[in-house]
Amino acid sequence: MDSRRQFHLAAAGLVLLVVALAIYLSKEFITTVVLSIFFAYMLDPIYGRLLRITGRKSLSSAISVVVVFLALLIVIFGVLDMLSAQVSHLLELENLMEIDISSYPETIQGLAVAYLPSQIAPYLERIGSISESSMISMLRYALSMVEATLSDFLAGLPIRMAQILLAVFLTYYLLMDGRSILGLAFHHLPEKGTVAIFLRELDMIYNSLFHVYFITSMLSGVLAALGFIILDIPYSLLWGAIVAILTLLPMLGPPIVFVPMSLYYLLSGDLLRGIVLPIFGFIFLMVIPENILRPHLAMKGASIHPVITILAYTAPIFVVGMIGVIIGPALYGFILAAYRTAIRLQEPPSV
Repeated sequence: MDSRRQFHLAAAGLVLLVVALAIYLSKEFITTVVLSIFFAYMLDPIYGRLLRITGRKSLSSAISVVVVFLALLIVIFGVLDMLSAQVSHLLELENLMEIDISSYPETIQGLAVAYLPSQIAPYLERIGSISESSMISMLRYALSMVEATLSDFLAGLPIRMAQILLAVFLTYYLLMDGRSILGLAFHHLPEKGTVAIFLRELDMIYNSLFHVYFITSMLSGVLAALGFIILDIPYSLLWGAIVAILTLLPMLGPPIVFVPMSLYYLLSGDLLRGIVLPIFGFIFLMVIPENILRPHLAMKGASIHPVITILAYTAPIFVVGMIGVIIGPALYGFILAAYRTAIRLQEPPSV
């Protein structure tokens, strides 16, 4: 091996070592970088429209980033304020005793005997043996767990604020320079034709998995907020924002909000809201978004089988947490784009 080749190998090894060290030192902010790339992709259409109006990259990027991140911070701190107030309120025994649950075991026992088959009724009849104090103790324990989780989140708030600040700056610069960086990388790639086909497929798939999905979620949040306002539910706008975020989780989504909310009102004796909420949630937060809004918005995008969408948004959450809502679709979309590119390349050229 000549000295020139030895030098190249040593240089390559040194570069890889430095890169690995840089990744290790930045591991706490890898999620932030991923989020920044995601936000830049999502905000790119807004940035493009603002650029055509203002003609200035820096101003257009700043407006796009500030508006979105301010809205995000308002929602986060609003939710934290709501949870803090409500959990502290409910943890007081006097407030718990206002919820008249003493008659619920007997009521459930009577309904079980009257309407359920004889094989099932005995199991539900055992609820009658649960005392009111035991039910209150269980409820207090659950609320204590919620309060502990909230306290842990608040304890880690400084590092999260630093991550949000870094995400703001990264998104700002990615919006301004992202296209030029991609163009430069594309210029130095071999097989430009194949790469161009892959990027077109990837853009259509990501448009369906991200833009369409998130727009549908935001519209679901608007519908939820309007419905909660009509039903005179406290913190209607914040609950709508929570529904918008949770709608990103297929199959689960809005029921995480309106089912416990309905149970709360039923236990509180507010039968009207307790009955109307699940009906409203099923029709306006599940059926209409999934069967009307999303198909209409996805008409111009890539056709993606629902199974792929469910796997992309759900499976990664159990491995990497909530960041899986972004990483999962990105990885599944990349694989699907590579598959469709391979199929396209095998097709005979059109005459």
